[in-house]
Order: sequence, then structure tokens, then C-alpha cells
Amino acid sequence: MWVDPIVEEVRKVREEHAARFDYNPVAIYNDLKRLQQESGREYVDLSKKLLKEKRGLGDCPQGVGFDVDFAFPSPT
Repeated sequence: MWVDPIVEEVRKVREEHAARFDYNPVAIYNDLKRLQQESGREYVDLSKKLLKEKRGLGDCPQGVGFDVDFAFPSPT
């Protein structure tokens, strides 16, 4: 079977990063967010918009439907 060297490198880096935080998903998330903020790049968060569109809540009146933050709590 053919092995893609780029995919292998990404997997290796991801594994090393996870191991540094004892595979704790919250610690990994917090570190990635820290790196994101330190990068100085501009990031766009479409997560709530995409969830509303997926759930069909985009056109619902205020207060109808469910609270997206409640359904998917923030890890912080």
C-alpha cells in the first residue's frame, strides 16, 4: 500500500503534540487556541452559523429552537 509522506508527517506531529499533553483533549485544545492567538493571523469562526444552518435554525424567530451553546458547550 502506498504511504503519503505528508500524511505521515502530519500524523507524527499530531501524535507528538498530543503526547506532550498526556492525550488530554482539553489541554490540547487550549494549547492550539494559544498558538492560534499568538500567530497574529485572523481567524473566522463559522461554527455557530454552520450549526444553525445544519439544524435549520437560521430563519427561526428569536427564542425558538434550542441553545446551540447549551447543546455544544465550550471546552473552557
